[in-house]
Amino acid sequence: MSNEAINQVTNNGETALNIATNKGLKNVCDLLHKIRWFSKVG
Repeated sequence: MSNEAINQVTNNGETALNIATNKGLKNVCDLLHKIRWFSKVG
């Protein structure tokens, strides 16, 4: 495997990880907002 190919795979992996992390963080934020909202309503 050439260094270029290895770098490409690494970049793809990091991009996928970033997307997953960003989605995860967004879900956590949404969850916190819901919990806060329910606390106010309750």
